[in-house]
This record gives sequence, C-alpha cells and structure tokens, in this order.
Amino acid sequence: MKRELTGLTIRVADTFLSRFLGLMGRVPRRDTALMLQPCRWVHTFFMLVPIDVVFLDKEGRVIKVCRNLKPFRAAGPVKKAWAVLEMAQGEVERRGIEEGGRLEFGGKNRQYVLNVSYLGQEMRPGA
Repeated sequence: MKRELTGLTIRVADTFLSRFLGLMGRVPRRDTALMLQPCRWVHTFFMLVPIDVVFLDKEGRVIKVCRNLKPFRAAGPVKKAWAVLEMAQGEVERRGIEEGGRLEFGGKNRQYVLNVSYLGQEMRPGA
C-alpha cells in the first residue's frame, strides 16, 4: 500500500548531534516531522509531550509504528530500520500510516515533503 502525505514538511537530522537532540525540549507541529537518518532506535528523554514514531527501511517501507510514545521512553532498535520519522502525537493515525505501507519523499534544501518519488537513493538533496 502506498500512502501520500501531502502538506507535511520533513526536517532531516543526519548528524550525530542533530539525531541525538531530535525533538528534545520542543513540541512538534502537526505540519512538520523530523527524519533521523541513519537511525534504528529513538528515545524521548527530555521530551515535553508524547510523539508518534515511524521506522522506515531504505525503500521507505514502514517497518514499525509506535503511537503515543511518552516522554522518557525508548523504542527500538528495529532490525532493518534505516530512518525514523518523529511526528506529533496522533499524526500516524490521522495520516493513515500503517506497518507494511510505503512512504515516498521529495524536496530540496533539506526540506522534504512526503509524496513525491525520491527514495532508493539516500534522502539528500541532489542525491
């Protein structure tokens, strides 16, 4: 199943520090998500609110979904995960993201919008 998620901007965290900090100390917006790559597990230490977490392989297949991951918890490691999408609580259900589905990405300048074919290469501008 292919899901198209329009109107969602993806910020990419692809350095050690940006992945480690993630959404710590921030409240995620419904129209923005954070993509941590490469990544096989996440923590919600020092988070202010619960979040939804989506584990993806390199082809954008949804391997695992964690809804309502509360602060000061961890999820993973997920064996075949290559990236993790952190979203505001309730966004997984609202957007119809399901395990076994596939997400496609596209965008420029490290801002990604779900639904334009882009995966298969590393999710970086110009890749």
